[in-house]
Amino acid sequence: MRHKCWMTSDSDFMKIHIVGGATFEFYPNPILFIVQLYSDSYIQSSIDFLSENLVMSENDIFISNNRMFMVFGSGWNKIAISNITVMDLVTHQINTHRIDLQSCEIYGHSVSHYGDAFYMFGGGNAVKSAIIPNSINNILYKITIKESSFEIPCSEGTIKPDCTPCTEGTYFLIDHCQPCPKGTYSSYISATNVDQCYPCPAGKYSPDEGLSYCIECPIGTECPVGTFNPIYILDVISSSSIQPLAYSGQSTYITENVIKMWYSVVAFCFLMLFLAVIFNKVWMILSKVDVFANQHSQDLNVPIIYKKTNIGGLFSLLFILVAFVSIAGSIMNYTLNNITEIKALVPVMTIEDDILAKSFAIVTTFYTYGGKCISSENVDTILLPSSMICLKDISYTIEGLSYSSVTNTCEMIDSNCIVRLEFSNLELIQSIASVYIELKESRSFANNIGVNITSSSSIPNEVSNIFVIIEPPSKNYLFRGTVPTTIYFKLTPSVFTSESTEWPSFETGFHISTSENPDIGSIATQKTIYSQAYLRTLINIEKSETGMKTQRKLNNTLFVFIGGLLGSVFGLMGIFTTAMVFTEGLVGYAKKKEDRKIYLNDLYKNMEKLNYEFNRYKMKSPDRKIRPTRYQITTHYSHERVHGLN
Repeated sequence: MRHKCWMTSDSDFMKIHIVGGATFEFYPNPILFIVQLYSDSYIQSSIDFLSENLVMSENDIFISNNRMFMVFGSGWNKIAISNITVMDLVTHQINTHRIDLQSCEIYGHSVSHYGDAFYMFGGGNAVKSAIIPNSINNILYKITIKESSFEIPCSEGTIKPDCTPCTEGTYFLIDHCQPCPKGTYSSYISATNVDQCYPCPAGKYSPDEGLSYCIECPIGTECPVGTFNPIYILDVISSSSIQPLAYSGQSTYITENVIKMWYSVVAFCFLMLFLAVIFNKVWMILSKVDVFANQHSQDLNVPIIYKKTNIGGLFSLLFILVAFVSIAGSIMNYTLNNITEIKALVPVMTIEDDILAKSFAIVTTFYTYGGKCISSENVDTILLPSSMICLKDISYTIEGLSYSSVTNTCEMIDSNCIVRLEFSNLELIQSIASVYIELKESRSFANNIGVNITSSSSIPNEVSNIFVIIEPPSKNYLFRGTVPTTIYFKLTPSVFTSESTEWPSFETGFHISTSENPDIGSIATQKTIYSQAYLRTLINIEKSETGMKTQRKLNNTLFVFIGGLLGSVFGLMGIFTTAMVFTEGLVGYAKKKEDRKIYLNDLYKNMEKLNYEFNRYKMKSPDRKIRPTRYQITTHYSHERVHGLN
């Protein structure tokens, strides 16, 4: 009883240091005890050090620079001891100094250390070391010692050589006053820890370090707790999901290009017709490119002779262009749009293959994080840059997942702590798996938590991604405490098969979705933030009862494609042959009709001339029958035309 104690923390447990005091028979305690409190409520006590110089009860202590100062006290409940005992907590070296208060001695008092002095008040009095029962001390003592053998050190919150207190907006760090981080403020003088730099409340922000007050948030922006840079309302982050798209081929691309080629063919046709009409030489040259020489119609009772015609040349050019467009479109369709994708949801128990994701990443972002996040220690590694190494106070636990390797990195970007876990060849070996992330920094808090999970899908070159943002009940709260915030996800196993060599014949992966709303864990306000410790997140991963099978089949094989292509080309040739023969027939009929008209017109004119001449000669020589020598018969047609008109 009547002992004194103080606490220290380790990464795995808390320590309670107990010194001084006495038994119920007032036997003084010379032992420094340590009681360790583990996270699973297990307690273990041990003896740290034993010394007769520690036998004081009804005293008071303070800790400074790894040294314990035990100031005054009593022994055996009868003797007042006016000593200051200084113990080095690392080497356990002890020095004792006698202090004379002149008027009297005190015990059962309280001690405060500020600057380079001790301040003592309260307790009882003693005369010549003899305790006066039921006495009360109402004198405030200030003790300053500047001797070569012993000197009261500057208290935390003050700096040497004059023990100058740290001003508002700063806190004591090792041997200097450190400005409070952005997003925080401090109105304390002689602040001893960064925990005395409080986050700005909601609606305010602090853009600079070392501020003793926060600034009102501008209009049109939001300032959650701990903001150092106002967030524009349009930039507010929301949950999102990206899933593999259904295969659609490139039918739009093919259609657009084929239409462009058809436009080009039509334009070329009009150009050729225009040139053929304007320039007779162009029309005559067309016969040289005629590929339908053996398809032209023949006259009856005339030997068959293969011939090239101008109309045949024109249709040959059209056929070549149309065949080119058809072949080009067919090739593009075969190479770019020859796949049909079939998707089906099946019971997961029917999938016999082992499902694993080649790459799987969990990225947890703690927005407006209060701690450091990344380690500032020099770590000997060639795998990661120093700016991506997590603090030792950031840890993770994985259950229900199997993987070949995992990489843990951390980044601090715009006051956001980003914790990454990147897996390779991940497999879900339990129906429910979990990833537990714990941040144990003294300033581990965040106003929002975002979890982004990305998995390689079974579909090649595609990923499944989902991002969930978790917000506290209101902007006046932030995440802080021992109860983790739980986010629920569901993984759907997926299998991919393909008949095309463009993709792997077999792949597996996962499709990610959310299974239920998140459970918000411990939260704190701006004022109660340091009444709790730790920041924890639990990512729950559930295996879906259904799986997805995706199959990509070839519409046509190469043999079928070539056969169809040749068939379409010869079909086009037949169509153009028919069109050419029909056109030549129409042109021939029109020419015959025109020649007959010319023949009849010439015949009529010649008959009139003959009638006129015969009548005139008959009048001159009625008894002679002679043909006029001056008369020339008019003909505008050839013998072939006359023969054709018969």
